[in-house]
Amino acid sequence: MNQWCTVSLAPEAPADLRSERTLSAVLDDLAGLLALEPGVLGVEIAGPDTWGSPAPHLVIHAEPHAAAAVARTATDLAHRFGLRARAAVDHHEGDDYLDAWKAYHPPIPCGRDGALLVRPSWVDDAGGTARTVVVLDPGRAFGTGRHASTRLCLDWIADLPPPHPATVLDLGCGSGVLAVAAALHLGARVVAVDVDADAVETTRENAAANGAAVEAHRADLAGAPRGPFACVLANIRTEVLVPGATEIAARVAPGGVAVLSGILDEEAPAVLEAFTRAGTRPAVAGRRDGWCCIVAAARRGSDTP
Repeated sequence: MNQWCTVSLAPEAPADLRSERTLSAVLDDLAGLLALEPGVLGVEIAGPDTWGSPAPHLVIHAEPHAAAAVARTATDLAHRFGLRARAAVDHHEGDDYLDAWKAYHPPIPCGRDGALLVRPSWVDDAGGTARTVVVLDPGRAFGTGRHASTRLCLDWIADLPPPHPATVLDLGCGSGVLAVAAALHLGARVVAVDVDADAVETTRENAAANGAAVEAHRADLAGAPRGPFACVLANIRTEVLVPGATEIAARVAPGGVAVLSGILDEEAPAVLEAFTRAGTRPAVAGRRDGWCCIVAAARRGSDTP
């Protein structure tokens, strides 16, 4: 019999946030961070439209041995966002409850015209007007395309006009959604790396399931292939992007770009400064729900600093 736990993280009313950001945006950020925690199987935002819940809160699916630690981490992270919240752990057996949350992962159209679609395998959808369909189920690695930081990268991939980059490096690949999208939609040869072994294996599985040419390895930033690559995708947090700016820029071919995400709006100036110092020309390319995407263009061989 399958056994698992859910950790419900419920904000205390009224929600007392330290910033002007909405409760839904903060819960979305928390969901993205908690999805990275050991023992977490998936994170859902519950509310009036999902789970029959009267108020927004998080439902965290966790392995039994990790549930208590996940509950502590959830409340600690909530407090860091200025959100007072309570965590409750429930134990479950069987398969029905695991299947219930599938209804809350609808297809995600990406780009201005929906040229790229990310959908779970249980949704019978040929893609409609989408030119490229990525089939990806929520799982043990972060990245279903639903978080704002990932969506910003997917929108950039979907809207990129030809000529497309021939080579792409995905740093911090998570589930592999960006790597697979780049391989299928851009026709690129993609190398993906992550420090987490589960993420690397999940990326390989998702690439194989989609017939995408993606080569995945376990490595940190310093150990990532040096290329250079026409495009480097880095959907990782600012505390890695800023000190790693020189390493990331060194992997971008002359005339290529680094697409940087996982950046809160208020963190953008630090990232722009770091990548300017690293010799690129960075600019904010998109914003969504308090997050932004920065595209840093590498200088061509004939350019002068």
